[in-house]
Amino acid sequence: PSREGGGRRSSADSPAGCVEWLRSLAWWEAQLGSLLWWAVLVQLVGGLLFAVSCYAGLPGGSASLPAPAGWHAQLWCYVPCFAGSVCFVFASAVFVAEASVEPRSLGASIARLNLAGSALFLLASAGYFLAEPPSSPLPAQARFPASEGL
Repeated sequence: PSREGGGRRSSADSPAGCVEWLRSLAWWEAQLGSLLWWAVLVQLVGGLLFAVSCYAGLPGGSASLPAPAGWHAQLWCYVPCFAGSVCFVFASAVFVAEASVEPRSLGASIARLNLAGSALFLLASAGYFLAEPPSSPLPAQARFPASEGL
């Protein structure tokens, strides 16, 4: 059957047809038994945590978020960044395990490179907790002579 505009009518034109079409999409379903599905979900959570960290890193970003006094940067910037890094390492490790079926393939090489980058980012995120707090004054040896008059 045709419509007024001469176009063909599909089963997705009706609300019931649209719902059936959405249900037919394989990626739409939760695949709780698939480790890859969980890896993608964990990577999505990691990406959201990085977004929180980026917002908190903007000028005045963490100050607008609730936190105990003096804990804004740690709570809203460093912790989400570290947790997001852990999420990315988990997802990358799952992708490496999945791609290792053909270890010399381009996909396996990319998965290993992704895991290495995620692990280095996790190491950098852990460094936030090893550094001196930003509120502590710098020792005299670390000050620039030009900044003394400011």
